[in-house]
Amino acid sequence: MAVAATGPAVAAKPINSINRRDAMPLDEKTRELVALGAALAGNCFPCLRYHYQKCRGLGIAVDDMREALEMAKTVKEVPIKNIYELANALLESGEDIDD
Repeated sequence: MAVAATGPAVAAKPINSINRRDAMPLDEKTRELVALGAALAGNCFPCLRYHYQKCRGLGIAVDDMREALEMAKTVKEVPIKNIYELANALLESGEDIDD
């Protein structure tokens, strides 16, 4: 699968090379907001509870948590919207599918 270039070329860094906290450029509050959104997107109930509590412990405002969760929800809804559109298109076309 080709990936479209969207900006200036940068040196690729493997994802697993940034798993140490001292190598991460994001501050702890930002990391927890990202984790909160990822927990929602991943349907992980214990993760959502854990990262919500971490956010509260860091003093992150409810509005900031809500924004992170709304962004995650929006991203999460794209695939379901797309698959419903495909299902409707297939039903409307009445055509056989050749794989």
